[in-house]
Amino acid sequence: MERTEKGPFLEVRVVVPPLALEAVMAWLWDRGAMGVQEDWPGLSDEGPVLSGDPREFSGTELTAPKDKIEIISFFEDIEQRDALCAELNDLLQDISQWCPGAAKATCKTRLLAGKDWVAMSRAHFTPTPIGRGLMVCPPWQRPPEGREVIWIAPGMAFGTGTHFTTAACLVLLEEALASREAARVLDVGTGSGILAIAALKLGAQVALGVDVDGDALEEALANAAQNGVLDRFTVSKALPDPLAGPFDIVLANILAETVVEMAFALRKLLAPGGDFIVSGIIHERAEWVAAAMADLGFAPVRELRDSAWVATWYR
Repeated sequence: MERTEKGPFLEVRVVVPPLALEAVMAWLWDRGAMGVQEDWPGLSDEGPVLSGDPREFSGTELTAPKDKIEIISFFEDIEQRDALCAELNDLLQDISQWCPGAAKATCKTRLLAGKDWVAMSRAHFTPTPIGRGLMVCPPWQRPPEGREVIWIAPGMAFGTGTHFTTAACLVLLEEALASREAARVLDVGTGSGILAIAALKLGAQVALGVDVDGDALEEALANAAQNGVLDRFTVSKALPDPLAGPFDIVLANILAETVVEMAFALRKLLAPGGDFIVSGIIHERAEWVAAAMADLGFAPVRELRDSAWVATWYR
């Protein structure tokens, strides 16, 4: 099929258990996906909705089933159609060792015209209210008034506000900042920069975003500029020296193992009485993380959970 500047594009769909979500999404990005989105079928009477339904963030329990996720990704190289599906099926077989049900998932593909891909991709990123007063919005949308808008263009870096782990962090961050003035914020695993940007728009004095991915740092800086907070936002590939602190709030939306590994170093960067907001923790690792935090003198202030993930605000 002859290609033009506007397509066609390759769409890849796979339905997996929630535990497989992060591994499959990371693999798709590594394979060169132009975009990756997730649907949780059955969450709404109106049809599939994105993970991150605002009702879930505000504490309203959703009773519809949440035992499967459809991951939809888009690729520019249509020639890799068969190879990509075969490799994805191999990945699902491998992760079935720790994720029951993953081996039963199968990959489906189809070709889309450019205009179809753009329309489908953008349709899944709409203004999303989070917490008491935040609104995450892509640049092509016009959000309703009355909330503090965080402009985020979906890109290669993690963090669009539509995933529970990010949204839960935003809810807890908003509450933590309500009692602080001119806070200094450290965002570990900053990704798109959404958490640091939100902190600055909620009144933080300065924010430092740390990420080992240089492309993510560039994207975070671009998003900070889009939100008018670039003058108060800096980035780094490594944690700062303790003398560069202290920080009033540390954010870590990363894997449980990384949280535990870095907790001691991050504690040294926190001011006395500082807040440590942790997310990206699956249920099976939550008690282990809580025990590690307690050993370092942290006490939980508030916890948010969905069917798969836990976010906790420690002090």
